[in-house]
Order: sequence, then C-alpha cells, then structure tokens
Amino acid sequence: MRLYRVRIEQSALWPDYDGPADDVLELEMYEHWLEPVDHFPTQGA
Repeated sequence: MRLYRVRIEQSALWPDYDGPADDVLELEMYEHWLEPVDHFPTQGA
C-alpha cells in the first residue's frame, strides 16, 4: 500500500499567514484514501 507524503507551504494555503516563511503543512495519505478527478478546479471556484 502506497503512502503519499505531501508538503505545502502555509503561505500558499493562507495568503495572510504571517508566520515564518518556511512553515509548511505536512500530510500523509494512503493511496486507497484518494479518488481520481477528471479536472482540477479553477482558483477561486
């Protein structure tokens, strides 16, 4: 079973984030938790 580890800069999630620039959110997701998508949503949708 595959485990995916995803790291996202917090400033990418929260534009007003005023913590350290190198703060990240780390997620671990097993492959069976994911679902395929036909398209990516547009920003602001």
